Amino acid sequence: MRICERRQGSWRAVGVALLALTLSEGVRAAPGEPLGPPFTVASSTDDTYYQSAVARSGSGDLVVVWRSHGGVRGRLLSAGGTPKGPDFLVANGDVGLPDVAIDGVGRFVVAWSDLGAAARGIYLRRYAADATPLGDAEPVSEPFDARVGETAIESPAIAMNAAGAFVVAWAQGRYVERGNWYGCGYGIGLCARIGGYSVRLRRYPGGDSGAAPAPALQTVDATGSAEISLLVLPLAAGSGEDRVAASMAPDGRFVVAWNRIGESLAVLSGVYARRYDAAGRPEGKRLVSLQRDQATPAVAMDAAGAYVVAYRRSARGWGDYDVGLYTRRYPADLGLGSFEARVDADDGGYPRWPAVASDAVGNYVVAWEDGAAIRARRYATGGAALDGGFTVAARDPLGLIEYPDVATDAGGGIAFVWDASDSDESGGGAAGVTTSRIALRLYEGP
Repeated sequence: MRICERRQGSWRAVGVALLALTLSEGVRAAPGEPLGPPFTVASSTDDTYYQSAVARSGSGDLVVVWRSHGGVRGRLLSAGGTPKGPDFLVANGDVGLPDVAIDGVGRFVVAWSDLGAAARGIYLRRYAADATPLGDAEPVSEPFDARVGETAIESPAIAMNAAGAFVVAWAQGRYVERGNWYGCGYGIGLCARIGGYSVRLRRYPGGDSGAAPAPALQTVDATGSAEISLLVLPLAAGSGEDRVAASMAPDGRFVVAWNRIGESLAVLSGVYARRYDAAGRPEGKRLVSLQRDQATPAVAMDAAGAYVVAYRRSARGWGDYDVGLYTRRYPADLGLGSFEARVDADDGGYPRWPAVASDAVGNYVVAWEDGAAIRARRYATGGAALDGGFTVAARDPLGLIEYPDVATDAGGGIAFVWDASDSDESGGGAAGVTTSRIALRLYEGP
């Protein structure tokens, strides 16, 4: 009897020790499993929070930024998702979709587009690891000459390595438009537009201060476009530059992806990517997918320099209106890429806003929104699917859920962020309370 009691006591001691070890290291889940339910990063009942982005340091710390009606806001969180302070204002004004990147010691940079007429352009702001601003906003793009035509500017993409070097890429254009309001705005009537569009970038060496002059501006891609709307018949030649994405390897190599858009006689519309070496020299342009109806590419590069591009496109078959989410992988050298692979289920859904993130060894995860939920799918190095896709979060029946982003840490831990609105009509009456929020969910890596 004493022997049995001793054995039970020994097992109790072992159990207590294992529990203490588990608590000291944090709760772990099986690969690909969530580390708890979604939680709210920020919320408001009198403002709209949307179009969020997330970056994760090698140690797992997180910074989330988003767009509001008043500008760009952000919040810093620990690896477990605990806020390290209140949310903070990055920039005031009429802004476009923001982006954020973080280095190995937690310093981060936020980039955004200012859409106001007085200071239209791309800007960035640097922050210390505790979210203290390291100076004011810095202009990235060149000033636009408001006297010549109209300007089009898309929100920027920013990518950074652990040493703090980073690159900002964006799309911009200038066009001259002649015609009536209905013709140019809705294609009902007569309108003519001629313009030139390009994808640009600046590469920064990093550091705490922006006191040094901005590095030289580089052109990634350029195209021209001419459009005529005659009554309800649009005729066009050429294409414009649209959404831009970027990712950087630890040694400073980086890749920029973008899509050309156009109607009618559009020339070479599709998704493209261009890789650069650590000194910022281009290493060739890739045609990822050639098709007119392409949208919102995303890109992720691993430590070896291999990368994957995710994008949405419509079906190529005549009369087939299916829309799907696809990826193509490219090796670290200039070899051929993989075949196109579909990510979402071919079930008549409408996937939007793809996002992709890779860990150091090339495992990657793709996230998207399908109108009812935030969905994701994980892949091993080489492109083998690790699952059939899973739901990160579903929308409120009376609300919305959209604009996902995803980031990984050095060990492959995954952070998903998105924006959502929830409506509470429990008080009765026609006017309910709508809460706009930015949400986050953490998953164990592959």
